[in-house]
Amino acid sequence: MTQRRSKGEGGITQRHDHPSCPPRTNGTRPEHRCRGRWQATLDVIIDGRRKRKTIYAPTKAEARVKLAKALRERDSGALVMQTITVEAWTTAWLERKSRPPKPLKPQTMRSYRSKTARYIVPMIGRRKLTDLRAEHIEAMYDQMRDDGLAEATIRQTHAILARALKDAVRVDKLSYNPIDKTNPPGTDKAVREQFTVDQARRVLRAAGDDARWWLALFYGVRQGEVLGLDWARVDLDTGVLYVAETLQTGEDGRLFLGAPKTDASQRIVPMLPQIANRLRLLWESEGEPTAGLVFHRGGKPLQPKRDWQAWRDLIMRANDEDHPVPVIALHAARNSAASVMEAAGIPDRLVMQILGQSQVSTTHRYQRADVERMRTALESAGRLLELD
Repeated sequence: MTQRRSKGEGGITQRHDHPSCPPRTNGTRPEHRCRGRWQATLDVIIDGRRKRKTIYAPTKAEARVKLAKALRERDSGALVMQTITVEAWTTAWLERKSRPPKPLKPQTMRSYRSKTARYIVPMIGRRKLTDLRAEHIEAMYDQMRDDGLAEATIRQTHAILARALKDAVRVDKLSYNPIDKTNPPGTDKAVREQFTVDQARRVLRAAGDDARWWLALFYGVRQGEVLGLDWARVDLDTGVLYVAETLQTGEDGRLFLGAPKTDASQRIVPMLPQIANRLRLLWESEGEPTAGLVFHRGGKPLQPKRDWQAWRDLIMRANDEDHPVPVIALHAARNSAASVMEAAGIPDRLVMQILGQSQVSTTHRYQRADVERMRTALESAGRLLELD
């Protein structure tokens, strides 16, 4: 005789939901060899009210295992009562991430939405959140590789999904994060092309008095940081400039000024005479303003695409048959700047500070000695490039 379960331990029954199950006749179902699913049920008290949780399994043995797991989760307070699809959860999660108190930056938000819509939703979006397993996630990665996607894209998708599922665990939509049991995508990164010292020298000479490209190729300042630079943050008297804002593109495509990429990106950079003189010429031609964007078009921010085209045109001017100069990404100018500084013997710590890659103070209360050490280091890089 089968032992009856105690109250609160749940129950297991078989459903007649298989196509081979005969229908009821006059309220009675004919005897048959049932191939229907098994269901386990248990009661949970939430806010003083009794609610029933139902779990399905193809066999009685599996239903028994699932019920035991659910009972343990119920007793520990980790049982998920309601389930939604992966698509529904990520959609709601992205919406929350776009709102205060800590909304994602527009460019980050666009990347999250794009990768969720392109990869996560089509491949695993229809699965119930609570049914998502490590093998489903890894199958998505394998499909992405079969489609020829770069490992970096898979790694970024992995990071987005990991954050979404981590928050699902935090708000009790999941009892555990299945992505923790996956083999994460590889960390190999594509080697970004960069200029040699001679090529960097040729490009800067082609730039002439245009300070914009000196900031990119000699100082490694990011595109958004250059285009967001204000005259109020350029101190021509003391020979320093402050990187404090960056030009960004909102989800609606509009340009706006916002905080830099990281806290370390807010930094002070000493200006050598080569860059200070060029900025002074630009400042005088602008009527010696006290504020306003340094680089603009008719008083309005420069469009990043137009700026990129100007970068390409500059490389074309520096190029010739005997001394070819590759067309590299504008962001790769930072790599070239770092290589020049390394070749000039600048210590890694100072290179990171100049490029805004280390955890440095975000205020303007820098010790003068730190600024002078950077200035001396940059002078050695200038001598290596043989620039006036």
